Amino acid sequence: MSAPAENGLSSARAGAIAVVLIAVLFLSLNVIAERALTGARLDFTENRVYSLSQGARTLLKDIEEPIDLTLYYSRETAREYAPVQAHSVRVRDMLETFEALSGGKLRVRQVEPAPFSEEEDEANAAGITAVPTQLGEAVYFGVVGENSVDGREIIPFLAPERDAFLEYDLIRMIDRLNRPTLPKVGLLTTLPLAGGAGGPQAALAGGGGPLQIYTLLTEAYDIVTLSADLSADDLLEIETLIIAQPPAMSDAAVYAIDQFVLRGGRAMVFLDPVAQLASSGGFPGGPPPIEGDPDALRPLLTAWGVDFAADRAVLDMERALAVGVMEDGRQVARPYPLWLDLLPQDFDAADPATADLARTIRMGGAGFFIGREDAAATFTPLIQTSELSMAVDAARVAFDPQPLDLLRMFAPSSDRYALAARITGGAPSAFGDAPPQDAPTEDGGGAEHIAEIASGLNVILVADADLLDDRFYITDNGLFVSVTADNGSFVLNAVDNLLGSDNLRALRARAPANRPMTAIEDLRRAADERMLEEEERLEAELASTEARLEELERQGKLSDSVFAAPTAEEQTEIARFQAEVLRIRGDLRRVQQDLSKDIDALKGRLIFFNVWAAPLAFGLIAVGFALRRRARTAAKTDKGATA
Repeated sequence: MSAPAENGLSSARAGAIAVVLIAVLFLSLNVIAERALTGARLDFTENRVYSLSQGARTLLKDIEEPIDLTLYYSRETAREYAPVQAHSVRVRDMLETFEALSGGKLRVRQVEPAPFSEEEDEANAAGITAVPTQLGEAVYFGVVGENSVDGREIIPFLAPERDAFLEYDLIRMIDRLNRPTLPKVGLLTTLPLAGGAGGPQAALAGGGGPLQIYTLLTEAYDIVTLSADLSADDLLEIETLIIAQPPAMSDAAVYAIDQFVLRGGRAMVFLDPVAQLASSGGFPGGPPPIEGDPDALRPLLTAWGVDFAADRAVLDMERALAVGVMEDGRQVARPYPLWLDLLPQDFDAADPATADLARTIRMGGAGFFIGREDAAATFTPLIQTSELSMAVDAARVAFDPQPLDLLRMFAPSSDRYALAARITGGAPSAFGDAPPQDAPTEDGGGAEHIAEIASGLNVILVADADLLDDRFYITDNGLFVSVTADNGSFVLNAVDNLLGSDNLRALRARAPANRPMTAIEDLRRAADERMLEEEERLEAELASTEARLEELERQGKLSDSVFAAPTAEEQTEIARFQAEVLRIRGDLRRVQQDLSKDIDALKGRLIFFNVWAAPLAFGLIAVGFALRRRARTAAKTDKGATA
């Protein structure tokens, strides 16, 4: 009778020994992993944010001269701040990985600026931002890079909020230090890129300043500002030309651009039929902003085989950006089809300028291009609208129409409009066989006229300039910049590609993508259409009632005195109309309430399936295995007792 007890004691000892062995094995594996697998990660993010890109690996292996990076991090002071501490681990791991891949050309030094230490003085002198804490101490968390020819780059503070951009920020720093000179990029524009929206007055009030895209361009390239009277000499050292909403130009200036492109120069051109950013650079009492002329380059577009209507804009209901509007004292979201929130499926997946973009590109009041079939050049759309779009006169949408006004004029054409395109191949000169009269000739010191090229043309056209505006894709809270769309990445990718450098291209698009809830947007769009129908019915009722009152007046049934009381028939008609107005307004409110209920229910289902479904499923599976194991153990115990 004692055998079962001895077997139970033996099993208990074996179980205890197994637990101890498992604990020892677990601790051993952690120690080994800590030392042998530093920096290793399993990356299940959609855009592989935590995996080193091939572009980064290529750039690190191609470092020519030694580069020194110094990481300043207040380890002890930041211990109480979990986001900073977690981000610091990723920063250190990435820098160590960079150092290992560089073959000794990249050297990383880590400095801890303790309070009142020489290291803290060094961090301050280096330009690292001291972020104050609630205890009065400062957290330093930045990187300084230096090369062998006194080049210097700095990231003053590595904000945890920019974790998704960490690889790009660090690789961009290394890339700038690795290049002795930056490529020269010419900029011709009437837009307030350098001064920002609002012009000097906004800057004096503490706002304004360069737009984010201008800052990015000046960090990546040597930007040369060009004027409307540019000549061929101004373009001699320019490698790529950026033209954004150009000014009116003489034939000689247009000819200089024509010959620059035919000689192999690359260009990126922004033309906009409704450029809101163009009118935001002036200020009261000062000179008006230079007016852009989207038709200034028409001779060049014609030579390249492209049609562009400067008086036509695009509406897209399926890609409409949602905006907040006040209705009956409440703020509600409405689709605004003049402002476009374009998705990756609208981009050319084969073109380097758009292939790696994972988020949206936002445009406002965009136009469109059409490639002519008889053109010598090849027209390739890079960004297109959805099929639920249409073209309208730009004058009808130039002065901020309301969302419902745009809905009323919307009639989809089932066409997809090219909002951006690449022009490649061959093309003739816009000026035929000879330069214009006011351009310098070969005898007068000018270059030889090129009448056409068979290949080598490479121009990117964008039918919108407002995508350069911070307000479309940037949120700045004063400490760090939050990027909500890939506008900047698209521009820099395109310029890099035109310059022949693609190392940074894939890195810019590795931030988490904004994945729009298309089902919710469909609900909003359907509700807006219903509300528009109700509003139009209300207006029809109003027109009908007014017509009835006019008819009563013509029949002489209204009193001649304007102060006389309405007749019984008039009172009945007015009462009926007022009751109808109240009823339809109630219907409008119910439509909005039903929409809110539908959206809340859909969000609840999405949250359940995305957050709770998997854990519940795994939990049920675990419970099932536990119950099954318990049943087997009980069965064995019963057999032993029986024996």
